[in-house]
Amino acid sequence: MSNDLPIPPPSLCFSVIASYDVDCFLRTGFQGAESIRNILARNGRPIDQHSEILDFGCGCGRITRHLKDLTNSSITGSDIDHTPILWAQKNLEFARFITNGISDSLPFENDSFDLVFAVSVFTHLSERLQKHWMGELTRILRPGGALLITVKGENWTAELDEEQMKSFSLGNMVVIEPEYSGSNYCAAYHPPEYVRTVLAAGLNIIEHEPCGSKEISQDFYLMAKADSSCRGEPSVKRSSPGKSVWFRIEPLG
Repeated sequence: MSNDLPIPPPSLCFSVIASYDVDCFLRTGFQGAESIRNILARNGRPIDQHSEILDFGCGCGRITRHLKDLTNSSITGSDIDHTPILWAQKNLEFARFITNGISDSLPFENDSFDLVFAVSVFTHLSERLQKHWMGELTRILRPGGALLITVKGENWTAELDEEQMKSFSLGNMVVIEPEYSGSNYCAAYHPPEYVRTVLAAGLNIIEHEPCGSKEISQDFYLMAKADSSCRGEPSVKRSSPGKSVWFRIEPLG
């Protein structure tokens, strides 16, 4: 683990992992980075072969700090919260960090990155904002580049009530309290059908790994932006056929 780097104060750790436990912050960040490395390597895309990497929703660098060894890669972190970004800018100097608005465009040219990952970001956004950010992340991704996101999949359905569970089982995404998008008060739950037919529309899904992001028990979806040289239908690992559905449950009572 990158223990040689400065460690954020407990208050910033709490803003990221809902715990003041600094050891937990370091451990889960390392586990998250290893999970990312593993799914990329397994699909012939070793992380050190990516020259421009974006950690979207980086906070104070929980995962970013564990990528310091990628000396041949340029690493950028982006987040809506100004305070952790300021800390990262001062303390994780091997990378660059910027703030973004909840629904802005990112200050990057088209086709800027060959790897973008967003860990536990789409789990806290309304449907409208998820569509916006999928479009924006696709815009800045190079043709053939990789987009890796995590979502709350079938293993999280115990948190849903009966009506919500029924909707989820029909292939609908469930979003609770979307007006609090960008915070932990907003919670989104993604069935595989919804990701395939709606969220990842226009992208090639390379692999769906249930609970792939092991430190937070969220599903991994590794996707690629279409390359002009590619032909034919993409194959998808570990996903079953589903239907295209648009649905959102608004805030509960």
